[in-house]
Order: sequence, then structure tokens, then C-alpha cells
Amino acid sequence: MILLSFCADCTWELLPMLLGAWMLGWLLWSWVIGSRFRAERKTLQSELSQVKATNTSLEKDLSLVRHEKENLAQDFRAHKTKYNDLLLRLNTYEENHEKLLIESQQNAESINLPLTEEPIDMTDSFILDSTPAPDGEAPEERINFAAAFHPEQLQVIEGIGPKIEGLLKAADIQSWEELAETPLSRLQEVLLAAGPRYRVHDPSSWAKQANLAQNGNWAALVAAQRSMSGGKNIGKAPANNQTKVEKMAAKILGITLYEPHDLKLIEGIGPKIEALLKADGIENWAHLAQAKVENLQAILRKAGDHYRLADPTTWPRQAGLAVAKKWKELEEYQAYLQGGKG
Repeated sequence: MILLSFCADCTWELLPMLLGAWMLGWLLWSWVIGSRFRAERKTLQSELSQVKATNTSLEKDLSLVRHEKENLAQDFRAHKTKYNDLLLRLNTYEENHEKLLIESQQNAESINLPLTEEPIDMTDSFILDSTPAPDGEAPEERINFAAAFHPEQLQVIEGIGPKIEGLLKAADIQSWEELAETPLSRLQEVLLAAGPRYRVHDPSSWAKQANLAQNGNWAALVAAQRSMSGGKNIGKAPANNQTKVEKMAAKILGITLYEPHDLKLIEGIGPKIEALLKADGIENWAHLAQAKVENLQAILRKAGDHYRLADPTTWPRQAGLAVAKKWKELEEYQAYLQGGKG
């Protein structure tokens, strides 16, 4: 009755209709609203799947970054260990280097040189065994060192290179004459001022060498340099040892210096065969000139098939001509050879 109080003329028969209409409206509302909710849920589920995929990818990237970080940390530790080791070695080297510099300074005055103050009766030139120069000069030309050098070339002094020459000239030591007159203490000051790398050089022979060059006493200078290394006396050296002044003169004048131990001068002998011969005791032209051909052939056979085509028949004769310094005859003889074969 209360439900129908708003309608006095309504009957109970209308109640089922009203209930049905209400339920139909509810179902219609549920369908409309539910479809929208389902669409939103589907969208949210799709977005959630994308977020999960992104999260998985990021986790993989994070794992790779962590792995790379660990590798870099290991590399850093290894490099740090290596750096500390190198630093320790450098400190040790510097300490030893300082000790060497101190010892060098203490011993600088005590080095005896093979230079003589007595005049030597020699001409202003010194004979160099040589091949013809590019302009066709004959072998065994008397080389005039004075023509090859000028007094400002301080590098003819054993122990003086381009950098030290620059230091000396910057210190107003421009020529052989000025170098010959410079006290040893002044030369040592120039080297000390240039830094640690120059302190190990020994200038005690430079003034005497410069004096010989200034006076044109090239033979004495060659003789003195023959027993030097870096300007220091190393004792008796082989007579065929080429000195710095000889090498410089030969280069300037276009001369090729012969060395008795250079077996490659012989037609048919290259670096590898030269090494084979020297390993068997044939170390210079004299040895080769005295060698028997069958012994040379045995050396080649022992080295393998690669050397079987080499023919040593003419090698002793060529070496004999070199020992006798018959360069013209050797040159003419080699002109008819090919690979050492006549």
C-alpha cells in the first residue's frame, strides 16, 4: 500500500510491470556501463603488459651494466696494480740513475785518453779504401778531411751529436778552436744545465779532439777515435774499426768505406750466406780468401736445399783481391760475374 500511495487509482497488477521496467533499466545500464568498464580494463591490461615488458628489458640492461661495471672494476684494479709496479720500477731506475750520475761526475776527471801531445809527422789527408764516388773518382783516392769539413762542424768530435752540438753553440762554443780552448769544467756545466739525460756524457776528450781537427792532424784524430765510444776511451779496438770522422767524411764526399768483415762485398754473398759463413768461422775477407771451395760448398749443403744453387767457386779469389786492396781489378772481375758465377 505504501508503494502505491502516490497513485490512488493504481492496482496491484501494475507492480510486476514496474518491477520489470526497473530490472530492464538496470540491465540496460549494466550493459552500457559494463562495456565501458570492460574496454577500460582491456586498455589497462595492455598497458600493464607493456610496462612488464619494459621492466623486463630494463632489468636485462641493468644486469648487463652491472656485469660491465664489474669488468671495468677488475680492469681498473689490474691497471692500478700495473701502474704501482711501473711507478716502483721508475723510482728504482731514477735512484740508480742518480747514483750513476754521481759516479760519472766523480770519475770524469780520471779517464785517460789515447791522445798524444807529441806532433805526428802526417799529411793533412788520410787514405781510405773506397769505391769510386758518384762523380767517377778512382778507387784509393786520398781523402782530404779538410775539404769535407768546416770548423763549425762540432759533430766530427766523438761524443758530440746534433743535440749536444746545439747545446754547445747555444753556449757560444761555435768552432773547433773555441771548443779546444774551453775548460772541461765549462763543458760539464753546459751538460749539467741541459738536464739529467746529458749528465752521463763525458766531455773530457772533446777539447783534445777539437785541437787535432783545428790543426788538421786528421791521422791522429782517426787513431784516437778508433779506441773511443761516445767520447770515452774503451781501450784497444780493431784496426779496421771505422771512426766517426771517417764515416762522416765518407758520407759527405760520396765514398763507400770497405770493412774487411763485410763479406757481402763478394759477388754472390748476401746477408743470409754471410751469416752462415761467419757462424762457421769465416769472419772476414782473409778467412774467405784462404777457404777451400769444397769447404764452402759443404757449408752451403749443410744449410739446406735453399742454398744449393749458390756457387762459391769465385769467392776466395774475390776475397783475395779485396785483401790485396786491388779494387779496380775486383770491380772488373765482378763485372763478368752473375751471382758469384763466372
